[in-house]
Amino acid sequence: EDSDTKLRLFFVQKCNLPEYNQSDKSLNNGKIVLKDIADSRYVHASSEDSQKPLVEALEEAKNRLGPVVRIIEIPSDGKHEEIRMVVAYRHGSTHSFFSGITALYHSYGLHSTRKYIERYANGYCTYSLYLYAGKNAEKKPLIELVKSVAEDLSLIYVLPRTSLSVLFKNGILSAQEVTYSYALWKFAHQFFSCISDDENDG
Repeated sequence: EDSDTKLRLFFVQKCNLPEYNQSDKSLNNGKIVLKDIADSRYVHASSEDSQKPLVEALEEAKNRLGPVVRIIEIPSDGKHEEIRMVVAYRHGSTHSFFSGITALYHSYGLHSTRKYIERYANGYCTYSLYLYAGKNAEKKPLIELVKSVAEDLSLIYVLPRTSLSVLFKNGILSAQEVTYSYALWKFAHQFFSCISDDENDG
């Protein structure tokens, strides 16, 4: 876990989603029932405790434009501290979100032992990330670092892909710095465009 070298393995399975009528508002009184929208293999393989935060996040995501985050503390074994972070959002509403989240928690010195992506028949998506503090993390409680990641998630969600993106991905700028830089960029562009228009009118 403290090694500078990390090996990442990704396992991909084709979703086996149930048929779902998006327009049927009477379905389960409008409540999220995982077996009605999730891959049947996941539903049967996961526990109710594991599914509960997903359902709660998906319920809230229906009424939000941005991502919804749930933080679940996992009882420590005394040797290894880990926190689960669940993220839910409407699939296709942003870009490069998965890689952006990875860059975000890396910027706080955090790493993941495993992460799961689940797609759903109602058009939403969830990430389950199991995070721990690496040797370069700030000397703060893990829960504080994870909450900081959660607070910055909305910035990653709304930022467009620009030439600034690589500065964030490479750890040169933080999420807040990239957001501030982008805002200044747009302001400067608008300001100088107005000056140019005024000069042409003169």
